[in-house]
Amino acid sequence: MARRKQQEVEHEGKARQRGLPDRVFQHPLRMQILAACHQREVTPREFAEERRLHVSNVGYHFRALHKAGYLEVARKEQARGSRRHFYRAKQRGPSDEEDAPMAVRPEGHLTWTSVDLDEQGWKDLMEELDRAHQRSNEIEAEARERLRESREKPIRTVVGLGGFERPSGTSA
Repeated sequence: MARRKQQEVEHEGKARQRGLPDRVFQHPLRMQILAACHQREVTPREFAEERRLHVSNVGYHFRALHKAGYLEVARKEQARGSRRHFYRAKQRGPSDEEDAPMAVRPEGHLTWTSVDLDEQGWKDLMEELDRAHQRSNEIEAEARERLRESREKPIRTVVGLGGFERPSGTSA
């Protein structure tokens, strides 16, 4: 198997293991896009240039998040003979329609925060996110045991944690 294909398979396996929604967040760039679009309206070209990435690759991920219901087109502008799409994150994610990838429950939780950290703060925050991930695994194990005993229908839940460094020169 080619090296790139092997990396994709390994990445998909890790995403499933962490409980990420099938296909939507299996690429780490998509969480970064969602975070940026939650903070401001952004075009795929701006996002790509800030991170020195290929705009065609970035555009693909923007469209995937838009199709899945996580982004919306905030506005369109004509520029140099083409149309620029400015995206923003939807406030509540996909609706709870039957074909939506996730249902939204009133007691659900989604927060985005942009913070400025020093090296020690970065390390401390990443350790804290890792602890939260480990605790979510423990909670799931406890719930599985209760579900086995009660035969209650499980509540399929997606838990996402992420910490990304913003490229210098980008706004919060």
